Amino acid sequence: RWYLLAANSFAGDGNYADQDIVLKANADLSNNLGNLVNRVISMALKYFPDHAPKHRGQLPAGVEGVATRMQSRLGAKGELLTNAIGEMDLMGYCSRITDFSMALNKFVDETKPLALAKTMATSAETSAQLETALAELLEGIFHLALALWPVIPSASEAILEVMGYSSAEKNALWFESKLHSGRAISVPRWKEFGFKTDRVFKLATPKPLFPRLEQKQ
Repeated sequence: RWYLLAANSFAGDGNYADQDIVLKANADLSNNLGNLVNRVISMALKYFPDHAPKHRGQLPAGVEGVATRMQSRLGAKGELLTNAIGEMDLMGYCSRITDFSMALNKFVDETKPLALAKTMATSAETSAQLETALAELLEGIFHLALALWPVIPSASEAILEVMGYSSAEKNALWFESKLHSGRAISVPRWKEFGFKTDRVFKLATPKPLFPRLEQKQ
């Protein structure tokens, strides 16, 4: 499903090849999005085992915050995603998800959580920077889960579940919308989009979200 929507435009003929599915899925989902979710939640559990990281208002100098990265890629309220849907640009919709995921991976590289963790026990400033960076990453991952729902709902639910959302809480994030055909589909509540610094997560140990696909010989 990801390959058909993310690698093919509705405006013209599309391409299909088994090997292309493997390459696209591994690049976008396994290496990029899945790896991001796994390592961020694992670091949060390791460095803050007693509570989910909270936003302390401090990031390392010169690092652009996640809210700004989200605004330029998804829209502050998800408007760039809804615009893509309105224009039937579903490849563009998927591209925005990938771009934001890449931006969050870059945020990890720039904030250097592993380096911050080495001195967090002796430096209140470093500890605050690490906790803020992880809190912002978790907020970004929450929005990735919302955006991913129309394309891969099972993966979206898996992300939300490991972030502590119950079945009832997950269901509250979607609403039923009727197509012209009369069929009802679940759609994200776009009003849930919007970067928050006080959202509370109850993290659990993550499992591989997108196991790598192997190329058939």
